[in-house]
Amino acid sequence: MNCYQEIGVTYISGEDGKKNCGHLKEFYEKPGGRESFWDCELYTDYKSEYRIAVKECKESDIVEIDTFNELKALDKAYDV
Repeated sequence: MNCYQEIGVTYISGEDGKKNCGHLKEFYEKPGGRESFWDCELYTDYKSEYRIAVKECKESDIVEIDTFNELKALDKAYDV
């Protein structure tokens, strides 16, 4: 099993999440499945069953957050 994936975030709908639960069990029982990222099966065995889109990010889109104070500075919702 080979699932190359760049660093990123995977978002799935509630409907696809329910479908994905069954696929994950099948996927993890295959050789190499347990060593793969959870969303690898979306891009391999079950690709035709999901609508997959890629949004490329620029380096400036990435922000490292190491502390809660840094998070609060970026998102005022945490500043309570």
